[in-house]
Amino acid sequence: MKTSHKILLILTIPALIIITWGYRYYTAEIRGRIDAKEQIESSDHRIYSYEYFYNMYGTIQSYETAIEEQEDLLEYAETVSERQRIRQNLAGIRSQRRRAIEQYNARASMIETRGKFLADDLPYHINP
Repeated sequence: MKTSHKILLILTIPALIIITWGYRYYTAEIRGRIDAKEQIESSDHRIYSYEYFYNMYGTIQSYETAIEEQEDLLEYAETVSERQRIRQNLAGIRSQRRRAIEQYNARASMIETRGKFLADDLPYHINP
């Protein structure tokens, strides 16, 4: 192999690497948008998001049921310590319900990603 061919080969490889990196750098934003759109609109993401909101809403409903049950128990509690325990349970359940509602509302407000797949029979916002 001639010396000029060797020099040309040595210069070509780094040039190709630099060109490849440059191409990837300048097209990253476009490729990122396309990849995000494909992932968001995929059937797996849609199904996951629908199920996610139903699960979250069901969790909130179960907290409300638990609160009602604890309030019923409080009404018939006979001792001070029993009432105190039930009040502590109520405070904990209400706190969990509030966190679940805040998470639900935050996810439902993601109109470009997850929130756009909120089912029509679920609320778009839940008041704590």
